[in-house]
Parts: sequence; C-alpha cells; structure tokens
Amino acid sequence: MPIEIKDRYSGRVLFASEEKTLKNALEEAVVLGVDLSCADLRNADLGGACLAGVNLSNADFSGASLFKTALCRSSLTGARFRNVDLRYADIRYANLKKAVLKNSVLSFVNFSWANLTKADFQASDLEGTDV
Repeated sequence: MPIEIKDRYSGRVLFASEEKTLKNALEEAVVLGVDLSCADLRNADLGGACLAGVNLSNADFSGASLFKTALCRSSLTGARFRNVDLRYADIRYANLKKAVLKNSVLSFVNFSWANLTKADFQASDLEGTDV
C-alpha cells in the first residue's frame, strides 16, 4: 500500500510513494522536487531525515520527531512545530517567517542565517541554541 503525503487543509494527495516509511517517502519527494507546502506531517517520525531545500511552507509537524533532521535552505514559512522534538536539527538558511514552534524541544538547533521573523518560540526549550 502506498504512503501518501496529504494537504493538511484539503486532504488531497501531494505525493504518493511505494517506500516503506513516511521518512523515506518524504526524502524521495524532496529528491524529486515535489512542492510539499501544507503537508500534514503530524506525529511523524522523521528523525535524521534529509529534507534540505524543500518547500514545506504551512506544513504541520505538530507532535513529530525531527531529531537530527536536516531542514537547511528549506521554506518553512508559517509551518507549525507544536510539541516537536527538533534537537540537533540543522535549520541553517531556512525561512521560518511566522513559523509556530511552541512547546517544542529546540536544544542545540543550528538556526544560523535562518529567517526567524515573527517566529513564535513560546514555552520552547532552547538550551544550547542561539536565537
């Protein structure tokens, strides 16, 4: 059965893959240059995934594990990261304008040169992170 990545608002399929895990399907979509804006990735286990340079604007990662995930150079404008584990993630040069990162673990995240304009870090653990 294919893994489907759906739009969080309409439920329409953004990408379908025969990969065994959502993480692998997402990495396949990145390699193929698929626009994943508004993707519903709630509660996904994406630890260690390479999602560099992808459009994930307005995606919902609430409850997801993004431990050691590479999101550098990605568009994450308006993305939701509520209750997310982003420890040691690489988010250099990413656009997080108006992203919501509430109640998340952001320890040792590399936000170097990221656009954090109006990003919401309310109640997040920022140990070892320069924001």
